[in-house]
Amino acid sequence: MSRIIDMQKEPNGKTWAMARSRFGRTVAKVGTAVAAASATVTAHATILPTDFSSDIDAVGADITTVGGALIGLAVIAVGIKWVKATFFG
Repeated sequence: MSRIIDMQKEPNGKTWAMARSRFGRTVAKVGTAVAAASATVTAHATILPTDFSSDIDAVGADITTVGGALIGLAVIAVGIKWVKATFFG
């Protein structure tokens, strides 16, 4: 054990030390994941061409139309399931 943990004068110092080490490992894992994600986003941002955002803006209306249609179809499907369950449930 480290000197810091040995010097603890708490009645349940071992439990506190185990919780502290678990917390430290979790923080290290989260920090590593955040660093990896930011490096990946930076790498992908440099891969995209400069006129990419204008191309995405051009198809934005089409994406909205298709998304709305999919949501509408999902609402219809759930409605049919609800009516079917109500009568044949």
